[in-house]
Amino acid sequence: MRGSTLYSVLIKMSNKELIRFEKFLDSPYFNTKSESKELLTIYLNEQKKKGLGNLKKEHVFKLVFGSTSYNDSKLRLLYSHTYKMLKHFLIIDQIDLDHRKSNLLLADSYTRLGKTNLFQKTIEKTKEGLVQIPHRDMDYYLDNYQLERKDYENFTSKNRTTDNKLKKQLLNIDVFYFIVKLRQGCLILSSKNVVLNEMDMAPIDFVVKTINNNESLLNEHPSLAVYFHCYQTLLNPNSEEKFKKFKSLLLNNIHKYKIRDARELLIAAINFCAKKINYGERSYAFDVFEIYILGIDHKILIPNNSISPFTYKNIVSVAVTVGEYEWTEIFIKDHTDKLPAKQRKDVHTYCLAKLKDASGEKDEAIKLLMQFYSEDVLFTLGANLMLIKILFEEKYLELLTSHLEKMTVYINRKKEMSYHKEQYKKVVSITKKLLNLPPYGSKERLKLKEEIKNPTIKTLEKDWFLAQVQQKKGAS
Repeated sequence: MRGSTLYSVLIKMSNKELIRFEKFLDSPYFNTKSESKELLTIYLNEQKKKGLGNLKKEHVFKLVFGSTSYNDSKLRLLYSHTYKMLKHFLIIDQIDLDHRKSNLLLADSYTRLGKTNLFQKTIEKTKEGLVQIPHRDMDYYLDNYQLERKDYENFTSKNRTTDNKLKKQLLNIDVFYFIVKLRQGCLILSSKNVVLNEMDMAPIDFVVKTINNNESLLNEHPSLAVYFHCYQTLLNPNSEEKFKKFKSLLLNNIHKYKIRDARELLIAAINFCAKKINYGERSYAFDVFEIYILGIDHKILIPNNSISPFTYKNIVSVAVTVGEYEWTEIFIKDHTDKLPAKQRKDVHTYCLAKLKDASGEKDEAIKLLMQFYSEDVLFTLGANLMLIKILFEEKYLELLTSHLEKMTVYINRKKEMSYHKEQYKKVVSITKKLLNLPPYGSKERLKLKEEIKNPTIKTLEKDWFLAQVQQKKGAS
C-alpha cells in the first residue's frame, strides 16, 4: 500500500478529512464496494500505531479478503476503486467548503428543472453573500462575473437584453483579467530565473495602457490598484514615488486578499526593500519593518500558527536594524513556540544573541554564541561570524584568536560546503590580518584595505571589515 497513489494522498490528509472520507465511504450512493471502507479502516488503525509498518500488500489483502490466496490484480482494482472514491470525495468536500461554487451548481440545476423562481432566489442570495465577504481579490471578480452571466442568460431568455446587466458582466471579467495579468507580470519581474527579453510582455503592457487610459478603475477597485502599483514598482525600481504608492495601497488594502495572495504581495514588497538595503539604501529597513508588522498582525506570515525560521530571522534582523529592541524582545517571546520544533532552539538562540548584540548587551551575546551549535552548517558559521565581530569590537582579542583556530578546524572538517568554504576561510584570513595590523598608517593597512575592496573577492561583511581597517589611527 505504501507505494500506491492512494497512500500518498491519504498520508497528507488531516484527521478531520479522513473522518469525513470514512463517512463518505459509508454511503452506498457513492461507494458500491464495502472493501474500500475496510481498506481505509486498516490504514486508520495503522496510523494510530504511528508506524504504518504492516501495510504490506499481502498483509492488506489477507485482512480485506480473508484467507483467499493473494491476488495482485484484485488488490490493485480495490486500490483503484478506493482512489476513485477519494478523488470524488475531495471534489465534493471542496464544493461543500465553497458556498458560492455550490450555489452556482444549484442554480444550474434549478434552471434545468425549470424552477426560475428558485434560480433567482439562489443567485440573489449568493450575490448578497459575495458583497458581505471582505475579500476583493481576483476570485471575487470571477465569481461576480459568473453570477452576472447566469443572471444575464436567465433574464435574456425571457426579456429583451439590457445594457446595464451586460456592463456589469463585462466589468467584472475585465477587472479579473487585469488582476491576473498584472499578478503574472509581478511574478515575472520578481523571479530571479526569468530572462525578460524571452517573455512576451505585450498582454501585460496592453493592460497597463488600458488602465492608464481609464484611471477611474484604480479608484473604484483598490485591489486592482495594489497589483498595478506593485507592477509599476518592480518595473521602475529606482522610483521611490512608485514604491511609496504601492506600499500605502498595500497597507490599507491587505484585508481585501486571501492569505495566499496577501503573502505573495508582501513578499514582493519585502524582496524589493531587501534589494534596496543590499545596495546601501538603509532607509528601506523602516519600510520593510512596517510590512513585516502588517504580515504578523494579519497572520499572513504566520499561517496555521507557524512561522518559518527564515522569516523569523529576517524579522528579528530588520527590527534590530531599525532599533526596535523592545518590540523584538516581545516578538521573540511571543513567536518562538511557532517555529518548527527541530530548529526552534537554534533559531531562538541565534536571534536572541543578535538582539543582545544590537542592544549593547555584548557579554550576554557572547555567552549565547560561544555555546551555539547547529546541525545546519551555514547557520553555525553565521553565528561564528557574528561572534567574530563582537569579540573584535569588544577587544577580546585572545578569545577571538582562539575562536578563529576552532573555526578553521570546523571549516576544514566540513566537506560539503562548496563555495561557502572559501568565503568563510576568507573571513578567518582577513580577521587574522586585521588583528596583526600595526596601529598606524602602513603599507600593510593599505594592502588589506585593497584586498577587502577587491570586487573579484567575495568577502562576507565587506563594509564591516573596511570600517575596522579605517578606525585605526593613520588609516588610509
